[in-house]
Amino acid sequence: MRDKPLRFARFWLLRAITVAVVMLPVSYLLGRDDAPEAGPWTIAGVALWSTGLLIEAVADAQKSSFKARDENRGRFITSGLWRYSRHPNYFGEMLVWWGLFVLAVPFLDGAAFAVVAGPVFITLLLLFVSGIPLLERSAEAKYGDDPAYREYKRRTSILVPLPPRS
Repeated sequence: MRDKPLRFARFWLLRAITVAVVMLPVSYLLGRDDAPEAGPWTIAGVALWSTGLLIEAVADAQKSSFKARDENRGRFITSGLWRYSRHPNYFGEMLVWWGLFVLAVPFLDGAAFAVVAGPVFITLLLLFVSGIPLLERSAEAKYGDDPAYREYKRRTSILVPLPPRS
């Protein structure tokens, strides 16, 4: 990519735009002079953010630990949070950004509500563009012929951690 400067610049420009859009609620809050009061929106936002961060961190740690074991080479993870969701880390990521938006809600009025574009953007990106679709295609190519994978896929929620279907 570095041999093609325009392609390299486009790659980083798209990343910068993504960060700017996703961070809209945070940027808005940081630009305010008044501090948020601890009210129901604050409690809900912090709860959502904390839950999302915990889910994402635990899911990533579980997958990293799973992949680190030689006996798991070429296998897919079906334990821990991965028993309940095929993409629990993305679910956690979405909750983090929605939690930050909820924190901003008491300060929003009129056009300021447009900062909802941040969590909407990351949610759509993960659901339909660069997150779940890419990993689902990759897993299908790698494990699609494996009956155990097909059963895991049938029983396991794609995003929201839910009890496995019977």
